[in-house]
Amino acid sequence: MKKTTVVFDLDGTLLDTLQDLANAVNYALEQQGMPKRTLEEVRQFVGNGVRLLMIRAVPDGERNPLFEETFALFKEYYGKHCNDNTKPYAGVV
Repeated sequence: MKKTTVVFDLDGTLLDTLQDLANAVNYALEQQGMPKRTLEEVRQFVGNGVRLLMIRAVPDGERNPLFEETFALFKEYYGKHCNDNTKPYAGVV
């Protein structure tokens, strides 16, 4: 029996996830006393995975001593809230 696997990158391709990503970024930053980011800033930071998103969002990126803790907060929050505002882009359905 032949098996075929199909993988879709829905995040930002078929689904508009920006608001949920921005909310998770800002939750994590706020918990650490760091400045929040605008939706437009987060839009510019997105691409090549959530770790790079957070490297771009956290002041001084991975050099920040609180980076790993902040990244963990982001992942925990996003895992619980990744579908709060996410929806297919217009015309996808």
